[in-house]
Amino acid sequence: TPAIIKWIVHGKPNLGFMVEVVHLDNASSVSKRHVRISRSLHQDDASWSRIRPLLVTFGHDGMGHPLHKREKRQAKPKPRKRHKSNCKRHPLYVDFNDVGWNDWIVAPPGYAAFYCHGDCPFPLADHLNSTNHAIVQTL
Repeated sequence: TPAIIKWIVHGKPNLGFMVEVVHLDNASSVSKRHVRISRSLHQDDASWSRIRPLLVTFGHDGMGHPLHKREKRQAKPKPRKRHKSNCKRHPLYVDFNDVGWNDWIVAPPGYAAFYCHGDCPFPLADHLNSTNHAIVQTL
């Protein structure tokens, strides 16, 4: 079987098998007796062939085609919304020298004024805080 080939040829770890022994006369009780895997000296071949343990396994030998191939389902495509650029803050630095204010403003040399640009939904939701300037821009 592929498992035994992995154990022997490829050096994969042998995790072994777990075997449960059940007597035919009482299928619900597990045997507490020793299970002999070879006949004892006082047994003849005919009696041993009737009482010897038999291990039946089922496995996949890796040959042939799989019995069932499941095809991957895909979600239905969602209709695309038109790309909207919502209102957000953009950087804007005001240099007082560039606007001619450096003669009456000594320090600082400028400041980060920022500006907003984009679609502003109005009225705004309660969790959004807007300035009066932003509200006037939406009118």
